[in-house]
Amino acid sequence: MLELLSLNETARYQRYDWGTKHLEEWHELQPTEYLLLEGVSSSREAFRPYLTFAIWIETPRQERVLRDLERDGETARRQWEEWIASEDEYIEREHPEQKVDLVINGTRPYDLSAVFYCFWERASIQPAGNRGMGNSHLASH
Repeated sequence: MLELLSLNETARYQRYDWGTKHLEEWHELQPTEYLLLEGVSSSREAFRPYLTFAIWIETPRQERVLRDLERDGETARRQWEEWIASEDEYIEREHPEQKVDLVINGTRPYDLSAVFYCFWERASIQPAGNRGMGNSHLASH
């Protein structure tokens, strides 16, 4: 998908339904000037050639579990413990916090204006044409 977007072509993806654990309907994504790629492994090695700016939000495991359970309820505990184990494996394998442009402490409030300032400063200094998505900027979080 990222390669197609970097070539200024339409990309397609299939939505995953976490409740049913199945792939659902297809969606098209048109090339755009800015695209936010969100998710724990969104700055993984395979995606880095397409990224203009990457942010890592560092949050301790226990805090992540508490937030997940608060949002999804105790019935989701087993699913989240498995999910977080795979997150931990990814973090140990790729060390994304060492390879991003900005690390944010996810355990306390932070000023998002600083994040946006960093992104826009970086985007204007180093256009995506020199790194990443051709005419578009791809930010990872």
